[in-house]
Amino acid sequence: MLKRIIFAILTFYSCSLFASQPSINICLTGKLAESLPVYKTFISNAANLAWEENGQNQHIHIAYYFFDNKPLSAIRAYDQMIGNHCSAIIGYEYLSDLLLVSKINNKSEIPIFTSYASSLSHESISNNIFMFMPYYDTTSNIMIKFLKKRFGKLDKILIITEIDRPDLARYKISYEKILRENNSTFDSFDYLQNDATFEKNLISFSKNKAYRFVFVLTGAVGATKALNIMNNHKTIFVGTENFGSSSNQSVFPRLHDKLIRAFTIRNIDFLAKTPAMQALEQRYQNRFGVNAGPLSIYTYDAMNIIIRSFKKFGGVDSNSVLRLNINGITGARIHNGRFYRSNQTALLSMGKNGFELCDKK
Repeated sequence: MLKRIIFAILTFYSCSLFASQPSINICLTGKLAESLPVYKTFISNAANLAWEENGQNQHIHIAYYFFDNKPLSAIRAYDQMIGNHCSAIIGYEYLSDLLLVSKINNKSEIPIFTSYASSLSHESISNNIFMFMPYYDTTSNIMIKFLKKRFGKLDKILIITEIDRPDLARYKISYEKILRENNSTFDSFDYLQNDATFEKNLISFSKNKAYRFVFVLTGAVGATKALNIMNNHKTIFVGTENFGSSSNQSVFPRLHDKLIRAFTIRNIDFLAKTPAMQALEQRYQNRFGVNAGPLSIYTYDAMNIIIRSFKKFGGVDSNSVLRLNINGITGARIHNGRFYRSNQTALLSMGKNGFELCDKK
């Protein structure tokens, strides 16, 4: 009888201790995965790889809240995540969605790690939002220095901007500032994302104008249209991350004429592998039998930060993240209470064979 009582007491305390152990919910979100299944694979595989490599802790739960392209879907996804007690959020690739969420953010202790969104260096960003990407000013400056070194004077310039996209509007601000500092004059062609007359208006606007440089600050669809209209084998096109990466060339396959002079700059690309990126790529391939993408790297970095916080402090919030010391594969790092965005870049050219590496930093 006594043995039974002792066993019951030990069982009770054992179960109580197990039940009281803290747990966290890591929530993955964004609209890219909803429209392009390969992005969902990049995200989910990388999240699971980080979880497995960190001991498969059963108190770390991963949930998915991908959303569609409807205007308020980003907010609805955020409300669902808050309602379901998410401890940390990874996603919101588009700056427009991130800004929407920031306006209603009532849980400032919950860290949000965004893969592709960035900002201008002088902008004030909420302390719970962690951006891996370099500032738009950083990438714009690197691109302008590259163009000057390679082509000399920057003149006869057109800037095409999808003006209703906050990320691209910021790129425009950044490039205009740098070009003025270099005493370069330029024309501007602004349009809205769903403008059905975009192609017609661009043809009319650029007629009889021999532009030497065309900055294409648009999404992939707009960039494809602009390049197909204006490619004369002489004009030099300058794009954003929306031109794609070497592992997912979103614009190049859609070009009518593959003989083109075009350049883009990215935070990371597998043509510019660091040893850490190469090692992760190999582990990813060994585990899942498919290639990783840039989005895999961002997701893996964010997961490692969150799990490291949980292991060290028993939970995760904005303050615990900043108490870590960690160097990410993306080039971002946390040190002495500060989160430092990546300054790592890969400068790519687009030609008849697709992307090639021009320079990396």
